[in-house]
Amino acid sequence: MNTTTRTVIVGALLLLLLLWNWSKGGSGYNSQVVHFKEINEAGVSHNPSIKKKTLLKQGMVPHVVYMSRSIFKPGDSAPGHSHSDMHEVFYVEGGVATFAINGAESTLVQGSTIHVAPNEVHEITNRGDEELTLVYYGVGV
Repeated sequence: MNTTTRTVIVGALLLLLLLWNWSKGGSGYNSQVVHFKEINEAGVSHNPSIKKKTLLKQGMVPHVVYMSRSIFKPGDSAPGHSHSDMHEVFYVEGGVATFAINGAESTLVQGSTIHVAPNEVHEITNRGDEELTLVYYGVGV
């Protein structure tokens, strides 16, 4: 997937979030440009060896808890966990992801999206030979 396609996908995700917010009576937010290269990298709370960059933080867009991009090296896994306060939506930008949701496994390839509802126990693993790149966001309930 080339850079233009990635940019279009991330822009479409943001547009969908804004439209959803406006449909719920939200007033939008103050425009802000965020450049990926200027965002500090941090470890994912469920496994610090998995690196992420947070594109949107809580409070920047109503109802959006965060929007991040993470890179899983081959063999990396975010162990099973759940969130009572949000939905999560994951988009596979590159590589192959194995998602286990409440014990049921699904394999997602580049271009796939999956929704995880509040309180669903989910685990994400890179069982492939190349890096797995995920773009994902949380929407508060």
